[in-house]
Amino acid sequence: MNAVALMLFPLLGSFFNFTDTQFEEMDTEISNSITKVKAHNFEDAEIFLNQLRQVLIQHRKTDNKVSHFRAKKIARKAFQVLPEQLQMPIRRVVQKARTSRFEKQQTI
Repeated sequence: MNAVALMLFPLLGSFFNFTDTQFEEMDTEISNSITKVKAHNFEDAEIFLNQLRQVLIQHRKTDNKVSHFRAKKIARKAFQVLPEQLQMPIRRVVQKARTSRFEKQQTI
């Protein structure tokens, strides 16, 4: 396994707090991998690696904080105990926020 795979093999419910050096190493590994898959015309692999890079950028910006991770985990548990008819409006709001955040990242 390469370094990125080893760093990103999480246990469910675990929190990983990466250092700036680790983020830089992962970005370098992803860049090297993209170069290799482009050379072999593996377009799907290139797309997935770019998505992985975006997830890491997002994690670095927000989710790399223990308090933020815990708050999201508590919110998910609270959401799961709600009846389905109360979950639907929340799902729409969350999906809208995710979509707008994704669109903003695409324009950068």
